[in-house]
Amino acid sequence: MSDDVIDRHDPRANGPNPVLRYLVSQFHRPRGPVGRLAGWVLANRSSNVERGRFLVDLLELEPGHRVLELGPGPGVALTAAAERITAGHLVAVDHSTTMLEQCAERNRDLLRDGRLTLVNADARRLPGDLIGFDRIWAMNVWHFWPDQDDAIADLARRLAPGGRLVIGHQPRNRGAGPADADAARRCLRDQMADAGLDPDDRVLDLDPPAVFVVGHRS
Repeated sequence: MSDDVIDRHDPRANGPNPVLRYLVSQFHRPRGPVGRLAGWVLANRSSNVERGRFLVDLLELEPGHRVLELGPGPGVALTAAAERITAGHLVAVDHSTTMLEQCAERNRDLLRDGRLTLVNADARRLPGDLIGFDRIWAMNVWHFWPDQDDAIADLARRLAPGGRLVIGHQPRNRGAGPADADAARRCLRDQMADAGLDPDDRVLDLDPPAVFVVGHRS
């Protein structure tokens, strides 16, 4: 398997090669044995680990925060976040039952203690009771959303006053470079502003760069 996860916008995602199309679908919605292998890649690839640590630092979490992660994958970032959220609650939403199973395995103590709730749902159609979060974050799932403007506006409404929405993206299309990352950064900033959030951004020096846009709710 290539070290690069193929982006939905990469021509290989819709090309004639059925093997590549299948691999793309596994990183979009992991399932079955190959999906579990995709989860292992997501949990262990060095760039993923570095991105996750950077994002958790960027969240500036406090012990009592109520937080939501969209697309937690195998749950590595949740584990790191839980070390800082000692009196709050974590919610993770994923449309892949395979990823939720890996998330549960990695964070069984959080589930046992009632500190973590796992929800099988699409990030674009979240349950109505998921509101009032101090922090919401997503890493490398934004590019899968066909209705990004509406999705970000919905997430902004689910933030508590003073809350923060953080979306990270590292382009994975063939030949991706700094220009692709910067285009994503600018697009995310515009979408955050249109949703009524005050955007800020950071760049992590990877190859290609990973960009993180932070939307602050007043």
